[in-house]
Amino acid sequence: MTFSVERFLFMRHIILFCFLLQFGCDYSPNEKSNDWNGTKEEFLDSFKLVDGQESNNSLLLVEQNSGEPFTGEVSRSEADRITRQTFSGGLLNGKSIKTSPDGSWVEANYLNGQLHGEMTFYNSEGKVRSVMIYKEGKRVITNAD
Repeated sequence: MTFSVERFLFMRHIILFCFLLQFGCDYSPNEKSNDWNGTKEEFLDSFKLVDGQESNNSLLLVEQNSGEPFTGEVSRSEADRITRQTFSGGLLNGKSIKTSPDGSWVEANYLNGQLHGEMTFYNSEGKVRSVMIYKEGKRVITNAD
């Protein structure tokens, strides 16, 4: 049986590909999700808000057990309301959505614990009622106001 250089190189590439496929995939089924879902009461048992003096006086969301600032999405449900908020390092960061019993809702954007971007109010049919703009926690007054 004779092997050519081309066949040898081809086989070497196949072996390298199989090796990379086996050890290069980062699949981790036991990886903990930082997203949290529960009721308001469960939220109060799982988290606490502490004064974040070094973070523009924003409150920090920390885990009750570890005292570590929370990073991930929190979804709280009450009988007639749902709140979804995104946190990074304990600070609101990203989209926050709060629904009301009448079906209306508000979407707000946060950056480092402060309102930043659009805050949009919707009626129960999903039509925009009003929009306010914030920059680093302060409302931006526009000509439409």
